[in-house]
Amino acid sequence: MWSPKQLADSDLHTMLKRDGVYWIFDLDGTLIDLADRPGRVHVPPSLLSDLTSLADLYGGRVAVVSGRALSDLKVQIPLAALTLVGNHGAEWRLQGKEWTTPLPPQTEASLQAVRPLLLQLAHRYTASLLEDKGVSLSFHVRHLSPPEKMQCEQELHRVMEPMESLQLRPGQECWEIRPRPGPNKGDAVRELLSRVQGAAWPLVFGDDWTDEDAFEAANSHGVTVVIGDRRPTQAQFWLPQPATLRTLLHRISADR
Repeated sequence: MWSPKQLADSDLHTMLKRDGVYWIFDLDGTLIDLADRPGRVHVPPSLLSDLTSLADLYGGRVAVVSGRALSDLKVQIPLAALTLVGNHGAEWRLQGKEWTTPLPPQTEASLQAVRPLLLQLAHRYTASLLEDKGVSLSFHVRHLSPPEKMQCEQELHRVMEPMESLQLRPGQECWEIRPRPGPNKGDAVRELLSRVQGAAWPLVFGDDWTDEDAFEAANSHGVTVVIGDRRPTQAQFWLPQPATLRTLLHRISADR
């Protein structure tokens, strides 16, 4: 881990001279502002326009890699020109084709077993939220008071402890329940780059703890940018907020 440098216009100008630039974005907290509930996010129409322009400028080398389910991601980013990767790399839409990494039977059984237990936990802590994404779950604790959050997270860990085929990973004010072993955003970045013919130089943006896997995968041969003040991080650069990134993308689209 190191202290990232704030991304300056001069840095970006140098980066965009590289061959094979591949733009890879997280969605929530990166391209768009976080909301109090996952279903209440707002995707500005101007962002969709700028992402379309970016895909045109860079030969389709633009991907959104998110923890959201692919079905949800397609609603939020209804752009056929972009590659969409959902559920941290378990679900894909690439070049007009869609597929999902199948779950082993034991993992599927564990998910079926843990869902009602987590629903009971969410009912006890009424300000929490269980988000069911099919092949994974997210347990949101953003609106719990600090004492409630501590107690709820302790109970969450107790519920998950016997689930050997599932992993509990921290996110931004939430906990991710995912297959173990299972794909992560770093695996998604490596898969994206492996499918490119010719040079591929990733430019990866993210805000969440789960984006650290993507940063690790890209750092040796690309540039990584964390959005916001979450630290520590493996990202090389940082930007203050999603609005800053949207302004940057709009300027690139307008200048080309």
